[in-house]
Amino acid sequence: MIQYRRAGQGDREAILQLIRRSDSTARSPETWDGNRMQAVMAHDGDKLIGVLPVEPRRFALGGGRSLDLVWISAAHVEPEYRSQGIGSALDAHLRQAFRHEAEAVFVYRGDERSAAYRWYKQKLGYHELLPTLSYKKECPNPQPSMAAPVCWERPEELPGEALLACFSKNTAAFGGFPERRASFWADTFRYHYYREYYRYRLVALPDAGGGIAAYALLARTDMRDGVPRLEVLELMAPVSGSRRDELLAAIWEQARRDQVGEVRIQLSPQDAHFAWIREQGFTNRYRSNVMGALFDPWSYFDRLLTASGVRFRFELETPGGGKHTWGQGEAFLRLFLSDEALNSLLLQRCSARQAEAEGRLVLLDGEERGLEILEKVFPLRKWCYFLVDYL
Repeated sequence: MIQYRRAGQGDREAILQLIRRSDSTARSPETWDGNRMQAVMAHDGDKLIGVLPVEPRRFALGGGRSLDLVWISAAHVEPEYRSQGIGSALDAHLRQAFRHEAEAVFVYRGDERSAAYRWYKQKLGYHELLPTLSYKKECPNPQPSMAAPVCWERPEELPGEALLACFSKNTAAFGGFPERRASFWADTFRYHYYREYYRYRLVALPDAGGGIAAYALLARTDMRDGVPRLEVLELMAPVSGSRRDELLAAIWEQARRDQVGEVRIQLSPQDAHFAWIREQGFTNRYRSNVMGALFDPWSYFDRLLTASGVRFRFELETPGGGKHTWGQGEAFLRLFLSDEALNSLLLQRCSARQAEAEGRLVLLDGEERGLEILEKVFPLRKWCYFLVDYL
């Protein structure tokens, strides 16, 4: 009989050995501990046959709102035990084991044609949260930058506070990423999962006050397809003025120094730099998706509605969750919506009006101004995507 449990401190080496036997990127004790990894496990007797590793994260939704979640890096099941429902059981056990520490689970997977995407969506009930697009461009002859960039390659030299100030300033209107701290960039250099395959660079443009006006976290690699290149793991620059053009010139110069012929970047269509990247002549490679699910959307809805202080009664029904009622007062609104629309609404990936226009939300009865209240409590926010967060 297969048994499932949450991993303990003494399980790390057995988990790492199973991951090494799989087709995923191997983890080391340093990257496992440095990223505070945890896991749920499946055993057949004394034999470890499956593991679902996760990384706890504090995730920014936008507008100053955030939530605790666990991010799945990959699912591992021994070949002879596959197609027996063990992966699905691991996911169910994950949601139960972490429901008191996190409110959601996220995963990054391929486009709608991939088997992994279909498994997470159709089998496990994950929902699309954000499409991402990968672009590439061959390196042109470098153009001189108006301001000399600074490049760091050693974690202990990285100016964390200045980077954090630049990041916070340029993402103030966005969500869609783990919250940053001053040590984030140094920790990335030290504990990133692909550190054996990447050579990290951080190129920055200083401002007049001694801070950082724009920067790009880069990685030199030829991983997977053998093409020597620079991957832009994170790009941060003002959308107006010349600084991002100067930063791109600095990236081309770094590519020349690293003797690579191509630069790649992955970002969301909601990113402030999306149109600009396409205008620079980058061409599309593929599409992927950030997917996720709230552990208990009804409790999450109740918590935020209560915190808002709204005196209004809501009656919501979904196919998978049934009927639920919140709030108080004579004014009420009764809705029917899909489970995916509920998840998207609560995570600020769509507005109530948008869901209604798309037919994913139906107003059954009550005062329509309740939709306005929902949009105030759960406003639509734009999300960025940074490759460094989803590797």
